[in-house]
Amino acid sequence: MKSFSDSELVARYAATNDQEAFRELYDRHNKDVLHFLVNHVPAHDARDLLQEVFICVMRKHSTYQPGTNVGAWLTSIARNRVRNFLRDVKRLKRCPNERVLTLSASDPDLDQDRDVPAATASPAMLMQIRELVSRLPEDERRTVEIFYFERTKYVDAADQLGITLGTFQSRLNRALTKLRRWVKQDEAREVA
Repeated sequence: MKSFSDSELVARYAATNDQEAFRELYDRHNKDVLHFLVNHVPAHDARDLLQEVFICVMRKHSTYQPGTNVGAWLTSIARNRVRNFLRDVKRLKRCPNERVLTLSASDPDLDQDRDVPAATASPAMLMQIRELVSRLPEDERRTVEIFYFERTKYVDAADQLGITLGTFQSRLNRALTKLRRWVKQDEAREVA
């Protein structure tokens, strides 16, 4: 690929969905973004957040203002991911079961509460979650299982299901919306 500036790579990706331009942008900046993330969160979480930063770039490339330093733009996206992550960790310590009920409500762009069932739920709650997941339509059920229970990353999960990343995220969001609604209905029945 001809040598393009970072701004030109973002513009090429935005204009034509040029995957080679995106790959070059990732190759140029992933180490710096990961370094920033590792300084703020544990390394295993930083790798997940790195993926989220670049998914955000894919989905929100229109927020880039031409002429702006691309590294600074990526760092601001990473800073927002860290802020959301740390807020969720703090909320989890205050009220561990809340995350089971909210799942992805904290961030409509990306679901980053993937540790919800395995990390915070009691065995009884896990059984309830699995029962609710089993009620989902097959495509949504499999999406939730792959992402939450098998802990597969977004891109890998989409590839495994043979669908685009956008379709995967839509299915996941649709499934989580149903699960939240069902949990609230179950809670209402218990109170009544």
